[in-house]
Amino acid sequence: SNYRSFSDKGDAPRYNNSNNRGFQRKPQEPYSNYKPYVIASNQNVPPEIVEQFKEIIYKLNAYGFTLRYSSMRGTIDDHISGLADKEELYLPWKNFGDKDSPFNYNHPLSIEAAREHQPGYDDLPNDKVKAFLAKNARMMFGNKDLKSPALFFITWTECGSTIRHSKMGNMANPTSLANSRFIPVFNLQNPSDKERLYKLIESNLDNAKETKPSSNDSIRKSYNDDF
Repeated sequence: SNYRSFSDKGDAPRYNNSNNRGFQRKPQEPYSNYKPYVIASNQNVPPEIVEQFKEIIYKLNAYGFTLRYSSMRGTIDDHISGLADKEELYLPWKNFGDKDSPFNYNHPLSIEAAREHQPGYDDLPNDKVKAFLAKNARMMFGNKDLKSPALFFITWTECGSTIRHSKMGNMANPTSLANSRFIPVFNLQNPSDKERLYKLIESNLDNAKETKPSSNDSIRKSYNDDF
């Protein structure tokens, strides 16, 4: 199997490093019909970056992408609910933040993934923290079996890193998850990252319109050094 901390309303469940830059290659096969991507950020996103996130969501709507996001107060999540034509809201447990979503159960595989990607997981102070980490694994890799990883991860952190770094705060964990499976990471703190993302999308516009399903794995693993 393959995987910071917030508190909110709801009943928390109880449970008894990569340096790869995943955006380095170019797609060689068309996207499948299901084209998920993840958006998440640290708190206090600058207003101009919020607008960039919205612009990106609208652009991706035109090509049938599915947004995966969470419900973390003070982050970009406050600004993007309902903007995507297709969206999946990932919660660490049922009724978190008074939200309702079918994506709320931390399967044993996601718990094991959280353990794998979080140093000191078994020494964490409470089950709520562990639930958030397992939620990150589901959001990045797929809700139950972790077999439908995101095509790319769009984030914002103050440091601008796209590989796990101690200065990334709450985004260190999801970035580590993305790095582990060569999922491209775009950090909007870097002005060039939005353009790199658009270059990636535009290079796949014809493929994104394909109706014939195909494997998305080759997309994540086949990027050229141009990126």
